[in-house]
Amino acid sequence: MLAVFAMGSLGNGDVDQGRRLAEAAVHHAERSRNPSALAMAGYALGWALCDEDSETAIESLSGTIELCQAGAIDAVHAPAVCQRAVLLLLDGKPTEAVRDLQWGFERSVEIGDALTIGAATLATVAALAKSSMPEPAAVVLGTLDAVVIWSFITSAVLDVDELRAEIRRSLPAEHFDAEHARGASMQYAEAIDFVRVSIRRLEESFQN
Repeated sequence: MLAVFAMGSLGNGDVDQGRRLAEAAVHHAERSRNPSALAMAGYALGWALCDEDSETAIESLSGTIELCQAGAIDAVHAPAVCQRAVLLLLDGKPTEAVRDLQWGFERSVEIGDALTIGAATLATVAALAKSSMPEPAAVVLGTLDAVVIWSFITSAVLDVDELRAEIRRSLPAEHFDAEHARGASMQYAEAIDFVRVSIRRLEESFQN
């Protein structure tokens, strides 16, 4: 329960409270030795630390992922993978990041986890922008801005306004507007397919 409260605080932007609750959740989970409690607490702590200690955050998220792979609660598996993908991307490890991103996005779509679909889509915008692919980045951003793919459009470590400005700087204004409008006009299934193809393009670019 403490991990759930921690996630609620973090989702509302109260990082200090979220971290305190996450640390308490980890303490209680370690005493109980319950794999699902450990997985949830580890995810909450990884989320709480992602903006101040990315290395420890990655370790905590990786622990959650390993527990989920071993049979612990599935609810935090895809969120942990997607959060780790963002941290790996910002840490200069794009190949590992895209591998996580692909799995996290597909799993989220499979189980209908709208929150994580949105988070993975935002991470895809960042990955495309940082990989010199501004056109698809503008399209995917358009799907988010028009709520074709729903998202909080918030992230502890990704600044959406900075991403938008970075993509705009990479394209002529009319080109950005056209690509952004293309994304905004998509139907949900089309948008999901476009994100999927964009992630595949990222993966292929790092293999070459």
